[in-house]
Amino acid sequence: MAQFVYLARLNNGERKEGEISADSYKNAMEQLVLKNYSVVKLNEKDTSFDFINPFLDRFNLAIEKLKNKVSLSVLVFFTRQLSTMFSAGLTIEKAIHFLALEEKNKKFKTMLIGIENTIKKGLSLSDSLLRHPGVFSNIYISLVKAGEVSGKLYETLDELSLYLETIDDTQRKVKSAMYYPVFIIIFLITMLFATFTWIIPRFSEVYDSLGSDLPYYTVLMVQIGDWFQGNLFFIIFISLISLLITWLFTLTDSGSLIKDQVLLRLPKVT
Repeated sequence: MAQFVYLARLNNGERKEGEISADSYKNAMEQLVLKNYSVVKLNEKDTSFDFINPFLDRFNLAIEKLKNKVSLSVLVFFTRQLSTMFSAGLTIEKAIHFLALEEKNKKFKTMLIGIENTIKKGLSLSDSLLRHPGVFSNIYISLVKAGEVSGKLYETLDELSLYLETIDDTQRKVKSAMYYPVFIIIFLITMLFATFTWIIPRFSEVYDSLGSDLPYYTVLMVQIGDWFQGNLFFIIFISLISLLITWLFTLTDSGSLIKDQVLLRLPKVT
């Protein structure tokens, strides 16, 4: 059971700080929401030796994102349509019901049906979205919560859809710009792999038939090629394990910090 430090505001606007015990960040947020607290900040209490719980929370969140992956374009369409229907006078429950009927993405359709059911039970939209952190980010849920509290949910959803459209457009531009360099990198890696595992071993047979002394670097290349050919499955296994360990490391506090530092230092293309 982890300890979380929170900063929240009550319905009368009063500021409240304190600590709460919970199994996860999500569970802590749900406890505060059930108390009708408007959460401003929620962080796990800093403990020098407690790194397992944050790691497990990030790991579970990453797995949930993989299981319930929904494209940003689908989320943009949902947000805009929900804003339009709500502004037209439909209740949130009815709007989500009609959106679920028309939704073609099976995973998102199932999720919308679940959100509709939780709203029928009396939970607010933000509380219902909070049950699906793999799809709806913290900023998305926080903005919806702010819209509910201020009574301007339509305006908030409209602005949120514009924000998501901007992100979606930026991501498409970045992906289209990355296609060519990624293709070149994959092609080079494939060629190097084929050179050491197939081409050089074939040439070594020719060199052996000549019976002449070969230059040092040529012999070295032949030896590397032979080693690659003899340890192909070991190399693939080690590569996959290395990728897995690197991914798990980025889920820790230190790994996340290092990853962000590396991303910030990458050259920016304008």
